[in-house]
Amino acid sequence: MGIFSGIWEGIKSIGKAVVGFVGKVASKIGPVVGKIAKTLGTIVGKIAPVIEVAVTVFEIIHKIVHSLGKAHGVEADDDAAEIGMKVEQDDKSIDDFDGNASEYLKYLKHNVKVDPEKLKNLSPEEKVCYQAVGTSLETKALKEKSGIELTPECLAFFARIVNEKLKGNTEWVELFINKLSEAGINNSQDLMDYLLGKKPENSDQISEIFSALDQENNLPFTKNELIREATAYYDRINKPEND
Repeated sequence: MGIFSGIWEGIKSIGKAVVGFVGKVASKIGPVVGKIAKTLGTIVGKIAPVIEVAVTVFEIIHKIVHSLGKAHGVEADDDAAEIGMKVEQDDKSIDDFDGNASEYLKYLKHNVKVDPEKLKNLSPEEKVCYQAVGTSLETKALKEKSGIELTPECLAFFARIVNEKLKGNTEWVELFINKLSEAGINNSQDLMDYLLGKKPENSDQISEIFSALDQENNLPFTKNELIREATAYYDRINKPEND
């Protein structure tokens, strides 16, 4: 598995494998993207410890980020793993674009090619590492373009629910995030804090958005159901990771 042989050998932890790979490409993606990727990998490893499920969860996370980014003018490949492969393969880094993830992604999409057979035949272990890097680059690009900051904790929370209970349908998540943004709530951590009972300053606004979406029948869960899901989720991700 090339670069992955040393990363994955003897490691049963998805999170540690992603962190190891991010370390290999750190100089290309920069510290901000690297931190997002490491955090995503660690959290996904806890909520989806089976590698095939982790790949699916990352696909859902990327679907959310990619859809929102595309709506705000982010030009990126449709496959997060392909982006990660291009990062590894090409000599340029995000620093060549003044730290701008949007411009870096645009360059990768239009100027770098990968072997389609290699992409098609990636092992799940390879794929999840590439996905983490590609998704994290798009997450930074989305913030650059729109001001919307999707935290790894929030992305993994929604992806877990979508995977386990909604058969991959992310439209309501995108609608929710857009409604929050329209109200000036661009940091998704405010929503997570609200669900955990931490009462951020914009709690009243978030409550109003919940009520409006509920009245429009645009939420697949009640607010109380999401609160219970968030509590269980945070209990899970805050447990020490097993090797």
